[in-house]
Amino acid sequence: MTIQFRAKKNKKRCFQYIQPNLVHTIQEYQSWVSQFTGGNEYLFPTSILSASGTTKHDNLHASDKTIRKWLKHVRDSTTVHGKPIQPLPSHSYRRSLAMRYLTSGSTFENIAMVLGDEIGTLEKHYAELIPNDSQRLAFEKAFRKSVWISSEGTAQPEWLKRPRGSNSNFAMWSSPTNNGFGLDMGSGRTRIRTRVSSLEG
Repeated sequence: MTIQFRAKKNKKRCFQYIQPNLVHTIQEYQSWVSQFTGGNEYLFPTSILSASGTTKHDNLHASDKTIRKWLKHVRDSTTVHGKPIQPLPSHSYRRSLAMRYLTSGSTFENIAMVLGDEIGTLEKHYAELIPNDSQRLAFEKAFRKSVWISSEGTAQPEWLKRPRGSNSNFAMWSSPTNNGFGLDMGSGRTRIRTRVSSLEG
């Protein structure tokens, strides 16, 4: 089951699948609302609304303002384990949905179709939040062959694990960058050997 609508700002068509566990609930609601005028065409026909005293427009369905009020009421009256949920604005849920798609490997093209945004807008606001391939490769290189060992016998707390491997102090001090400083390794500790002879003459 899917839902399609036009984005209010740019009129782009939005397309989203509905989670299977919600389909039955929606079908039950459709069966109920179909009893009212306009219920076969709209999910929220004006015939199910209470009269407000004045009617400014002859709308066949509930306005955006009315639906926002409903959603706010649902949010404010909902509890989890007896505690009210955090009163987040609707845009927070939109960002969470976008991040969920991105972290699962979806493209900006996919998300643009769901949110009704331009691809460039999504890249501007979300690209920096998603680790890219170069960041992943840099991390893997930095921690390649690392073995986490106990800190027992050192000045560090015993519960603290420390890395031992190609990214340990040995790799750092034995790198070509540090060779020119005359650095030596010995007994698990780094000794700095000053090349006095290079300074004479």
